[in-house]
Amino acid sequence: MSSTRTSPRRVKLRRAFHHIPRAIGLVSVGARVGAAAREPRLNQVLCQLGVLERDPATAKDAPLLEALPWGGKPVTAPAPRPPAGIDGMWPQGPICHADFYPSVLHLDPRERDDHLRYTALRYLGQIVSASPRAAWRARVRPRVRALDDAKFCELLTQTSLAQHLCSTLSEADRDAFASTMQGELADYAKIDFSGMRPDLALPGIELMPTVTLFHRQRDHRHRVVAIRLRDAVFTPRDGAAWALARYFVLQGAHVQHTVIVHPRLHFPSDVINAVSKSALPAGHLLARMLLPHTRFSLGLDLAVTHHRRSVLFNSQREVYTALPLTTEGICAAVTLGRVGMPGNHAYPTYDYWGVTHDERTRFGRYCQQWQDAFEDFTRGVCAQIPKGDPTVARWADAISEWVPGFPGGATIFRGDLLAQAIARYLTAVTVLHSGDHYSYAAIPIEYLPMRIRVPPPDEVRPASLDLDKLVSAEDHFRHQLCHRMFFAPTVIESLNEVRYRFRTPAARQAAQRFQTAQHQLDARWAGSGFPASYEIASSIQY
Repeated sequence: MSSTRTSPRRVKLRRAFHHIPRAIGLVSVGARVGAAAREPRLNQVLCQLGVLERDPATAKDAPLLEALPWGGKPVTAPAPRPPAGIDGMWPQGPICHADFYPSVLHLDPRERDDHLRYTALRYLGQIVSASPRAAWRARVRPRVRALDDAKFCELLTQTSLAQHLCSTLSEADRDAFASTMQGELADYAKIDFSGMRPDLALPGIELMPTVTLFHRQRDHRHRVVAIRLRDAVFTPRDGAAWALARYFVLQGAHVQHTVIVHPRLHFPSDVINAVSKSALPAGHLLARMLLPHTRFSLGLDLAVTHHRRSVLFNSQREVYTALPLTTEGICAAVTLGRVGMPGNHAYPTYDYWGVTHDERTRFGRYCQQWQDAFEDFTRGVCAQIPKGDPTVARWADAISEWVPGFPGGATIFRGDLLAQAIARYLTAVTVLHSGDHYSYAAIPIEYLPMRIRVPPPDEVRPASLDLDKLVSAEDHFRHQLCHRMFFAPTVIESLNEVRYRFRTPAARQAAQRFQTAQHQLDARWAGSGFPASYEIASSIQY
């Protein structure tokens, strides 16, 4: 997908407008009305208008949410155990769910204040400001758009969703698709959403595991060949059943992208964030390179994993929770992203180096070129750090204890490994994270139903497909709020605004080269549908 890139001036103007929902949120908190109230009157109005099917206050939360805070209080957790001589934020095991990623549960007050001021208030204000339009659209506008095979392929292979393409077909895949494949196996790829769990879907919601087969074209594009939905295989010749199967694939893309894969960018980086702030002296060259990319993240991620109102847990007591899974299903999906699925290359176990950029896709080339620019920058700076620096070795040892694959102090100085490790972190929290959101959020939600309410085509083969029945008004309303609050980019500080305050001429020259590289990449990828340096957040900020 391509688009006309927004100018830097318009981007800054848009950021200024983000203060409006923050102001509304502040008023809501002060008056204890709107989204700041436990049972907002707005929800009753939405029920009367037919937007909500029932008052969210009647929904029951999963037991694991009982221990989590609802309002502004921090989560209650045991103290972390940093190494001797370190007094500061430190990673520890999560308390929300034993199989989640390590967490940073005790934050410096400034981290919490940043989150409350810039993000939590925005959320509260957006619930109020965005609800009227979302309600109108849910009741009046089409909730699902028709699409053909070309648009289906474009959505899945020309956007950030292309990262889910997998070149390795399992034996089960080859057997299932044997009648639809011709020529070389290397010419085929799949998008595998077999991690979808129908048994963990919300009542009344359908969710199906799918595997989609694509044929790679010579122009780096793809042609969809077939879709396997459980044990049934559908092709374009299957009419309405094929059309419905495509929507189940796109629904799976939501869960895979936002709950299974995207957390790999957020939560392991929190370990590096906290350890860097607590273990590195403020004037150390490594700290000067890392710390500009750490603000706004820890408070955000703590609220995501350890707050009762988090969109992640999908409590139906909130109006912005749009995912198709129960809270238990969400936890299973996050865990799947961390531990993987044995025997399935589409679901690898998390590893720090596990993110690969497929240069046969536009998004893969975009990410790789940015990572190359970061590596050139970090090599120039790391060349000024003495080999065997004990501070860096302790820093690496501390991170490697919590992040699988991160090099420890004994190996971090081998070759360019230090520069590569830092570049991987910087790329993840800036380009990969913002690129994910920017491209994904640009897809109209009417193409991507998050909830489906008709039986899958392997159970009931439809003679025709009524798009109006796929998604309810409440489903679409929730999806709009969720998209506006959590998926659409909300940059507080951009990558091109970062200044590193290096003191050595060589490090300053590396930073200048990096700024030049940013301008070159912005020009190269203009109109691509992927963000420019002034649209990329300098850290994980949303």
